[in-house]
Amino acid sequence: MLKDIVPPEKGGINTERAPAPPTGSPGRAGGAPLGSRAPWGEVAQAPLGKIAKFAANQEWSRFRGTGLRPCRDTDHFTDDELGVIRAEKSETDAAVARMDRWKLKAEAVKALGVRFDRVARCHRYRLGMQVDVWHFASKGSAAYGGLETCANVWCCPLCAAKISERRRVDLIAGVNQWRQEGHSVALMSLTFPHGAGDSLTVILDAFLKAYRRLTGHRSYRELQTRYGIQGAIRALEVTHGRNGWHPHAHILLFLDAEVDQAQLVADVYPLWVKACALAGLPAPSLQHGVDVSNGDYAARYASKWGLESEVTKGMQKRGEGGNRSPWDLLRSSLADDDAQARALFAEYALAFKGKKQLVWSRGLRAMLELAQVEATDDELAGQLAGNVGDRILAQLDADQWRKVTWARAEGQLLEVARSGDGEQVLAFVDGLRPAGRSARPGARGRPRELKRNRNQIECVPESRGGKE
Repeated sequence: MLKDIVPPEKGGINTERAPAPPTGSPGRAGGAPLGSRAPWGEVAQAPLGKIAKFAANQEWSRFRGTGLRPCRDTDHFTDDELGVIRAEKSETDAAVARMDRWKLKAEAVKALGVRFDRVARCHRYRLGMQVDVWHFASKGSAAYGGLETCANVWCCPLCAAKISERRRVDLIAGVNQWRQEGHSVALMSLTFPHGAGDSLTVILDAFLKAYRRLTGHRSYRELQTRYGIQGAIRALEVTHGRNGWHPHAHILLFLDAEVDQAQLVADVYPLWVKACALAGLPAPSLQHGVDVSNGDYAARYASKWGLESEVTKGMQKRGEGGNRSPWDLLRSSLADDDAQARALFAEYALAFKGKKQLVWSRGLRAMLELAQVEATDDELAGQLAGNVGDRILAQLDADQWRKVTWARAEGQLLEVARSGDGEQVLAFVDGLRPAGRSARPGARGRPRELKRNRNQIECVPESRGGKE
């Protein structure tokens, strides 16, 4: 757990770990290149709410009064307050992950530059005269209010964490409702061969075109009727490895009843091969092109979407088998000053710009008794209060907020705010050095800010009118 968080110049954050609980056993245990390379070029997120580490073979008494209970068939635990499965993560690891998102966001701005102005301004530029520091008693968390947000789920680790967590709640509610009514769910994955020389923009557009051809084909609609597929949710994901970019989709199928997975793969595969051919993609193999997992597997992934699994948190999980997720590219850039990783992230950002992370089939939300109008990314990114006990701990003026951003202490300040003590928040800010030439080690000259001048974006010194 976190202890005695102090300003950076006074020693930083003491992340002393609590004694580790006893552990034991829980009991149950490529094709030809398409296109050419573009000219240039996890976060593992702590879920909102309570976070604890589940060590197997614990007595149930250890969880009394915490709102948590161990899951018999997983290495996670259940949060009774939210009704979802939580990650195996200590509070110290969760705090480090939260602050890492701020570092990755700064690295994303470095990789993207002025091409993504909203990402650069996100959680940095004020909407008014002050910045609110919120404390959410129901979740034990903290957040800023009165700041611009970009709502970019592809490029901004801060907004991606908030948006995907809220979408996960909808998904879990929908899956639970469907299964309680006696129906079934399955997870289908679609991919295709790719090579190291492929341009992500080209193959991504071709992949989405192939998916539209597949789902729009009369034979696929007949297949949906035959298998009792009442709706679907498509999630888009990409990784990068030795064979280049690997875009793929995970589709959660809502079925009337359990189906023969092998037969479903056999029926979908020829349709997927034909759709890829019409979109200009190489023919996928039977082994990798189409995969279908059963209802228990699909439901388990649905419950873990709030962790580092597939679908809504797919962009935040670490790549497997040598592949790197987009957040892994930022980690490489941050740790090794990897210019190639930054170029790849910039290529990824341009290719996915404007794409939807999740697509619900028409009428599915109503069938699952969810809000029929899905909240936009901007609405989710801007959500703050709403529960009894949530309150503003402190309001920072322009000079105070400038001190925080100059010290790059945004994440640390939120960790202080998690205590719920407004005096500690103000004391932390007062302990920071004033913004100026010596505000940050290695800082040179005056701060440089992005300024919009009609249709041109330029970098100007603050003394010439840069807006904070």
